[in-house]
Amino acid sequence: MVDYFSGLGIVTYHIYQDGKIEKHIPEKIFPGFERKYQYVYHDKDNNEHEICICEWHTINKKVFEDSPRATFNYPDHGTVKETKTNVSDGYIVAKAKYTNGDIHEWIKIEEGVSIKYELKETFRKYINPDLLAGFIGALAEIKENIIVTGSAYEQGSCFPSSLHINGLSIDTKYIKKVKNLTDYKKDKEFVNALAKFHFRTFRVGKEIYNLFKDISGTKNGGDLHNSHLHTENFDFNTIKIIE
Repeated sequence: MVDYFSGLGIVTYHIYQDGKIEKHIPEKIFPGFERKYQYVYHDKDNNEHEICICEWHTINKKVFEDSPRATFNYPDHGTVKETKTNVSDGYIVAKAKYTNGDIHEWIKIEEGVSIKYELKETFRKYINPDLLAGFIGALAEIKENIIVTGSAYEQGSCFPSSLHINGLSIDTKYIKKVKNLTDYKKDKEFVNALAKFHFRTFRVGKEIYNLFKDISGTKNGGDLHNSHLHTENFDFNTIKIIE
């Protein structure tokens, strides 16, 4: 979204199928888009797919402190107020509402590119914008509906886990368990996709660690991660800034 004659535009992440990520910063920003980022995916034929535009806000960066897990309580999760219903609203085909005011939307997927995920069982809905670019690339690579169980809270905190401060990590449920598959082949493909898009550390459960240990950056996350994959340590230096 750039007007090349006036130099106006929006800060845009261009995510390429080969793993390359560029952050384009225009000379001037369109009025009303000063606090927004756009994400565009380029497929193997270099077709552009506008994925989303996200709002951002600034936080006071949190400092890592390894506090005892027992000192925190998990927040209450929202419950469904209105179940999934079909709608016709642009790209949105279905919608569900929750008692806490949250809305989940299902969107149409353009042919050839599949970017799908659902945020469930968490209020940790905020993520670092560079990480989101890498995560979108991995979603396009795996072409599966990924269940995300959170990154960080609005101000960058993340209790009970100290590993999610400032939106620098993301949790996802194992594809095998969500889809009731016979093995973790799809999950290994997803970890490799995350690695392709510059995530460097993956904490998997103790009971399945041996299945993943051949992938660089995989760590034994103990029993805590038997239920979900924890992805962190994004390489920020891989994003090329273009001004």
